This record gives sequence, C-alpha cells and structure tokens, in this order.
Amino acid sequence: MSAVVLDNSILVAWVLGEPSPLVEQVIDDLATAAGHVPALWPYELANVLVVAQRRGRITASHAARAVALVRGLDLTVEPVEPARVLEHVAELALKHGLTAYDAAYLDLAMRLGAVLATLDADLARAARACGVAPRTVESAI
Repeated sequence: MSAVVLDNSILVAWVLGEPSPLVEQVIDDLATAAGHVPALWPYELANVLVVAQRRGRITASHAARAVALVRGLDLTVEPVEPARVLEHVAELALKHGLTAYDAAYLDLAMRLGAVLATLDADLARAARACGVAPRTVESAI
C-alpha cells in the first residue's frame, strides 16, 4: 500500500485507547505507507477531544497525550479548494447519504488513488461504490 487516507474514526479510536485489529494495522502501515487526511481533520479531532473532556470521558492530560501521539504520525494534511468542497464533495455526500465531513475523506481518497481506512460502515460502502478500496474491520480480520 503506497497511500492511505485515515478517516477520523481510526485516529480517534487510536488516541482514545479503543484498539481494534484495523486501528492497530492502519497505524502500523504508516511506517511504510503515506498517511493523508483532509484539511478539516484537525478540527474534527480537536472537537472530539473537547467534547470528550467536557463529558468527563478523558482528562486534559489525556487530551494532551492524544495530541502528542497524533503529532508523532507522519500525516499530510491535504488542502482543498472551496469550489471542490461546495460542488464535488457536496455531490458525493448527497449521492451516498454521507455528511459533507465524511465525503471529504472519500473525495481525498479518490483524488489520491488511495485506500480509505475507516470504522464507518456507511463511508466504507460509499467508498466501494466509488471504486475506492476501503480498509475496514472486515478487511483487517
């Protein structure tokens, strides 16, 4: 595998200590595969960490460790033109019943010709429909 787009679900599971065979395999794959995320990803991860702290699920020190873990990964945050988001990403979201956020990961995998690693069944199904190879729980077993 030369490139993989990591859906936020993979990274959240990893930093919150919710391991699965898929999560561990994808993180291990980053030693030899280029990891990519869309430009909205840092906001998504920050929001998950903020909400988890507000709900008492994690402490501020756990959030800081999570940020340090993620910063240690070799991930490329890929920019995108607003017109692409407002047209192509929105179209993908509508066509496949996704949020625009999830469609951003699918769009990036399509643009890069990359595998899409996700724990989200709807996103994996949309990836298959678009000819993108998903890395899912089923493919990790």
